[in-house]
Amino acid sequence: PRKAVPAYEHALQTPVEPHVLKRIDVEEGLFFAYLDSGRYDNAQQLLKQISASTPVRADLAEHPEDVNEDYGRVKKLQAQYLLYTDRTREGVAALDDLRHEAPFDPSLINARSDASLVEQRPREAQKVYEDTLVDHPGDIETLASLGRTALELNQYDRAADVNATFGDRFPDNNTVKEFQRDYAAYKSPQLIIAANGQKGNSVIADNDWGIDTQLYSMPIADYWRVFAHQFSGRADTGDGNSVSRIRNGIGGDFRFRGIDAAAEVDHSTGPQARTGGAGSLGYAPDDHWRFLAGVDSNANSLPWKAYQQGVTGRTATGSVRYTIDDYRYFDLAYGAARYSDTNFNQAWVGTWYERLINTPNQLVATWVELNTSSNTLANTEYFAPHRDLTAQVTAMYQWTSWRNADQSLANRAYATLGGYRQTDIGNSLLWEVRLEQQWQFSAHASLAYGLGLSSQRMDHTRETSKLIYLNLNVPL
Repeated sequence: PRKAVPAYEHALQTPVEPHVLKRIDVEEGLFFAYLDSGRYDNAQQLLKQISASTPVRADLAEHPEDVNEDYGRVKKLQAQYLLYTDRTREGVAALDDLRHEAPFDPSLINARSDASLVEQRPREAQKVYEDTLVDHPGDIETLASLGRTALELNQYDRAADVNATFGDRFPDNNTVKEFQRDYAAYKSPQLIIAANGQKGNSVIADNDWGIDTQLYSMPIADYWRVFAHQFSGRADTGDGNSVSRIRNGIGGDFRFRGIDAAAEVDHSTGPQARTGGAGSLGYAPDDHWRFLAGVDSNANSLPWKAYQQGVTGRTATGSVRYTIDDYRYFDLAYGAARYSDTNFNQAWVGTWYERLINTPNQLVATWVELNTSSNTLANTEYFAPHRDLTAQVTAMYQWTSWRNADQSLANRAYATLGGYRQTDIGNSLLWEVRLEQQWQFSAHASLAYGLGLSSQRMDHTRETSKLIYLNLNVPL
């Protein structure tokens, strides 16, 4: 996009022969090049110029009451500007108004379906694409968009058919190229790494770190992958001792039309070495609801001081999420853990996400969270309050300082403030601040890292801890 901008700008200043190149085509190309390179002010200014120079009625139309075809394109660009700048609700409303004027225009239908994808409603988008292909069976962009929704809905055989249809026949079509990039990412192995470390919370551990790595194979028979899963971690527990944990596993992953399932067999090393298994199942029946469940007989999520005492654990989790659109969702999760020392831990977490402010380069969002947990065993060497309750609000500010097509750099600041109540101890204030950067290398490859500082009273001691973390997700 950055290289295309000067070419389009030069073309607008160059006289051309009639019927060789329409000015609106060049202006539209420049408009999207501006957007893809993050030059939103330039795109908005260009849009104003195009709007001012494009009359509602065509001067030489056979019927004077006919609407100028180029005027319709300008109105669509205005709606797409809102979508590109993440103002999806306004963009959707503008496109819906346009579709009342031209209900069978495939480009408007595709733009509206693309908006459904942005709103995280792939099934809604797919239905519209399918209906459009019935009326316009040769529309390339509709077919490419249908392939993208098939990938998002784990309909990989259908996506493979679309990919085979295209082959190398449309090298200059951006929608086709975008689908083919998505399909190539799906066909690739995948590496996911989550690493973190903290220092200063002596109730949990004086300092600790952990690295969780998952390596997935290429797809097998469209819907299957095998994977290797490795966890390594270590903690200094403040008494001159340390504890480490390593767990290696291998398993299979199955994703099919709203179902996402995985199972693995694993073995941990060290004094508490044991062989166990883990499994997860997710199901999304529509564009709004998603259900998740998981079990683990050799869990990595116990407190470090529990592992130091030779305690191991089995866990079971479940959650349900209701997503209204990309602006709002609600989440409820439950977790239970049975420790080998007979302790039974339970936790409930409720979350409400809301996007509050959106501009082309900036975003403000909040999470409101309520959680409570309980333990049946008292006087343990590890942190296990009989019952506690946390209520907190997290606000996030994001500034996207660089963008080039699907590549970007997002800078984020998080601030959390809340209250914590521990039975028999009382109420206290908690807070956390974090700074984070995320590099988006492509639509499917990203790197995020950050630093944080938090404070919370646990038992009778106020703990202030420092946090560092890194997350990598990349197709190989």
